[in-house]
Amino acid sequence: MQEATNNVLKHASATNISVSLELRNQYSTAIIEDDGMGFDALAMERSANLRIGLAGMRDRAELVGGDLTLESSPGHGTTVRVRVPLLSAG
Repeated sequence: MQEATNNVLKHASATNISVSLELRNQYSTAIIEDDGMGFDALAMERSANLRIGLAGMRDRAELVGGDLTLESSPGHGTTVRVRVPLLSAG
């Protein structure tokens, strides 16, 4: 959540950001959305700059058994979702 929020502040030129946390079906899902300039997500995933930051966020999610999805297009903002399983008490 911190890295995605920092990316909005550094790069998106957004006027609004929404950060939410949902707990459902043994998963916690963080959703970070902005109304910034957006970008071509597929092209950026191939570029070295985003690949490092995005790979770091994905790696951290995967370390705890989760996953990360990214949705963005030029002029339409960005949504980052991180879903991780909740730990059981057993």
